[in-house]
This record gives sequence, structure tokens and C-alpha cells, in this order.
Amino acid sequence: MNNIIDYKKIGNRIKQQRKKLDITQEKICNDLNISLYHYSKIENARVSASFETLVEIANYLELELTCLLTGISKLETTYFDNEMMAIYSKCDDQQKQLILEFAKIIINTEIKSISTGKQV
Repeated sequence: MNNIIDYKKIGNRIKQQRKKLDITQEKICNDLNISLYHYSKIENARVSASFETLVEIANYLELELTCLLTGISKLETTYFDNEMMAIYSKCDDQQKQLILEFAKIIINTEIKSISTGKQV
């Protein structure tokens, strides 16, 4: 069975974000109560961290968990472009025409409020 979780990439993302925030391994280990030995193995993909540990690290480093695990952030502008292209590519010509018409309507409509199920 192939491992679908790439711990090497996860470790690299953790390391990059830690360095970007100018945090030492010692500091993160001290703050999260993780041994330096274990943490180093996580960053170097020599051990697969528990989900709970990955969540703690992601929160500490201000990373979306999705981004930590997959490298894709929903906050990135390309995320929505890629999602739209994936949906659009599955459509037949009639559906694509509908999507275009709706997009034109949306662009030309002043949106006054978006319903969230709560009364304003």
C-alpha cells in the first residue's frame, strides 16, 4: 500500500514556515512541550507525527492545516481559480454556457447582502 501522506513535504512546509517566522526549533519544542529529538525527526520526515501533533504545530506556526498537509491554501487566489477550472472542465457545452451567463449576471449585479441564515 502506498503512503498517501507525504511526510517529507509536510516536514519541509513546517521547516519553511518556522524559518519564515524566525522561530527556532528549541522555542517551538519548548512552547509545545515536544522533545527536540522528536520534532527534528518530524521536520526531516524520519517519523510520522500524530494528527494531534500536526494540528498543534500548524496552529502554532499560523498555518492552515490543509496547507500543511497538501500544500494548497484556500486563502490563495489560485485555489479558487483551480476549483473553477476543475468544475468547468467537467461540464458539457450547455452547462458551460450557463456558467458564463451566471458569471455575467453576478458581475453586473450589486450584491447587497449574502444570506447566512441569520437575520441582520
